[in-house]
Amino acid sequence: TDQDLEIATQKAIGVANRDVGNFAGDPSTFLCNTWKLLPELNVALRKTDDGGGTCQISDYALALSRMTGFLAWLDATVVFQQFRGHPSDEEYSRLIAATRQTLEIG
Repeated sequence: TDQDLEIATQKAIGVANRDVGNFAGDPSTFLCNTWKLLPELNVALRKTDDGGGTCQISDYALALSRMTGFLAWLDATVVFQQFRGHPSDEEYSRLIAATRQTLEIG
């Protein structure tokens, strides 16, 4: 039914918003978690000493430069989602404002 679809979509929005929740949380936690993502997003940082080679400082520099560029480009209004009052307008506005602040620091 339409009601089931609405409920499922609201639940999906909740999951998605929790996944990006660090954007609206403590900026230092956000930066730590962003640092942890670097190997996930940059193949060169996944090299190991077990025959796969080692990564270079320049690999980290490039990864940081790319992440910095991405965060500078990112629009705070697309990080969190809202659907038919979920989250509430007040909470959604808070999330967007906190994300803007985090992106300014990051």
